[in-house]
Amino acid sequence: MDTIKNLADYSAALKLQQQSPLKRRRRWGVLAGGAVIGGLGAALMAPTAAAAVAAGGAAKIGFGAGLFKTAGVILGSKSLTAAMGGYKGMSLAHSYFRDVQNFDFIPLTEIDESQPHQLIVINGFLSEDDREYADWRDALQASNVTQPTWLLSWESKRLRELSGTFTGLGVQSLMRGSIRSLPIGLASHVADNAWHGAQMNARKAGLLLAEAIRQTPDTRYSIIGHSLGARVAFYALQSLAGTAEPGAVPRVENTILLGAAQGRRNHLKWQKAAAACSGQLINCYSDRDTVLRWMYQGINAGMSRPAGLGTAPSPVVNLDCSDLVAAHTDWKRHLPEVLKRC
Repeated sequence: MDTIKNLADYSAALKLQQQSPLKRRRRWGVLAGGAVIGGLGAALMAPTAAAAVAAGGAAKIGFGAGLFKTAGVILGSKSLTAAMGGYKGMSLAHSYFRDVQNFDFIPLTEIDESQPHQLIVINGFLSEDDREYADWRDALQASNVTQPTWLLSWESKRLRELSGTFTGLGVQSLMRGSIRSLPIGLASHVADNAWHGAQMNARKAGLLLAEAIRQTPDTRYSIIGHSLGARVAFYALQSLAGTAEPGAVPRVENTILLGAAQGRRNHLKWQKAAAACSGQLINCYSDRDTVLRWMYQGINAGMSRPAGLGTAPSPVVNLDCSDLVAAHTDWKRHLPEVLKRC
């Protein structure tokens, strides 16, 4: 029987549902007990994923202070039909999936389904030479992380465009304090609502992530999100908290937000996000992050103060990393030091 056994199966199943019945038969094959017949194999193990597994292997790692050491049971078989059609929100998930480009779960390590706990890392800005997974893989290996680890890849093209725009000359203009002084290239991006589109799709990607977690009901997760990826994590927690059964143990253990491009003033939203974690929701911030200070606050007309610049409301655990992180792109490079503080 067709099954969803892990996160890659979930994103592949969403793609499968977007195809016409004829295309499904001709191009994608069938999910069968986690194995794949036909063209879907390429979707589950795309070149980047295969390269990541080959290069990274099974990382031998474990977070300091036992933060990510948990107990749980990996998901057993579940009917694909029930998983994709039985939940009342799946049609909405399909709609979001069409809007969010390049939504994929890529294995950064060998995914040993006998292990009790899995880690999800989520990209923010991407540099032009970033292969999406390489910087995460290197940072996690340096941190001695042991959990089977997935990279949630989403909107990769837009994230690279934004990175090129906002980490170059545009930031210097923003630092001078006038949106009208932006270079033509940056102004065109703002006019095209690239940043606002990325924020909106981060929320949709978060809802899809929450649905993926719900569809693997016996797996425990921890999450690390950077920049807009932290925003994805934040909205995933919001969604999970909103659908949790009374008294149920949250499916997410711990969540770490690195330079979060997410407003920090709404106490109720942050309390709700923290409630979706059985462990801690940790906001790692740096008051030296000029991208968040000038780009995020400037384009949002000063109406939102990002969590990546300062403290979020209780019961969030706030971690000041200003002495480590001097720029928005420094977070992954300093991940080992950040995790030691967690």
